[in-house]
Amino acid sequence: MHNCEIWEVPLEAGQLQFNLCLIRPRFIGEIVRLKSQISGEDLKDILDELLKTESKQHKILLPVFSLIAEENMCNVWMKSGIVIDFA
Repeated sequence: MHNCEIWEVPLEAGQLQFNLCLIRPRFIGEIVRLKSQISGEDLKDILDELLKTESKQHKILLPVFSLIAEENMCNVWMKSGIVIDFA
């Protein structure tokens, strides 16, 4: 689609894995055109299916560290063995 932002969100419902596509038109004319192409029943069906999905619990692990005044983030990453490719 032209003049739209499209985001894909990976979801899982039971054994089914799929991507939810979120489309945001950039111009008012695109919104009006999209509105004319989708019916309320279509939107209701989409939302009903989303309500049936089960979310999975995930943990996001964040490293905890502090920077000494003379260090920079690159040095901290290199000490941790993280490879940085600036190419």
